[in-house]
Amino acid sequence: MTALLLALSPGGLARDREKIVRYDDLRPVVAPKGSFLIGGSASFAGHTNDNYDFAIVKGINSVGYSIAATPEVCYFFSDNLGVGARVGYGRNMMDISSAKAELTSLSMGLEYYYLESRNINTMVFLRYYLPVADSKRIAFHVDAGLGARFAQSKNSEEHTGAVVGTWENNNRFGLYVNPGVTAFLSNRVAMFASVGMAGISYSRKSQIHNQVYNGKAGSFAISYLVDVSALSIGIDIFLGKR
Repeated sequence: MTALLLALSPGGLARDREKIVRYDDLRPVVAPKGSFLIGGSASFAGHTNDNYDFAIVKGINSVGYSIAATPEVCYFFSDNLGVGARVGYGRNMMDISSAKAELTSLSMGLEYYYLESRNINTMVFLRYYLPVADSKRIAFHVDAGLGARFAQSKNSEEHTGAVVGTWENNNRFGLYVNPGVTAFLSNRVAMFASVGMAGISYSRKSQIHNQVYNGKAGSFAISYLVDVSALSIGIDIFLGKR
């Protein structure tokens, strides 16, 4: 009875409040309220094949490249919780002079095939950091937001000079969830890796063939799986409070 009275006394309640405050003070904060980050990812890849054989495809003669850059910015309006945006640009090109696929008695050749595409990706998102144990150096993060992708591509017989081929516009809109992990290399510089995991998207395609015939397609998708094709690795720089 005495212990209960002591606990309910003003002094006992004050000590309990002090314990709660101390617990909150010890909670790890990776991104403090009022701070923001700038960063993103970039990549480039190129290739050249000279009479190269790969599996059933023989005599490949081609050149090509792929380039992408995605800057991002995020403002934290609460500890470990922020709102941000990213805009990415990508471009791909493949020019195949010749290639031949052979499988038993079947064979198929390809000559003077030219493919070029470019795209713009945008996303507005909420980001939440979940520190690992009591660490301020390693944390999981989740981005959830609205995204849009605008892409154009063409494949044609580039070397013939003829207006022959297919031109396509591909637009996609959706709601996405991308989890990842962040590791701080210093007090303000962090490396991150994230993948696509879940999303609801709608895409619409329109084509024109040989500048004469038109084609259209639409699709709706709901996904819940790790999409390694959406893997992103980059650097973030935290500014403001740390």
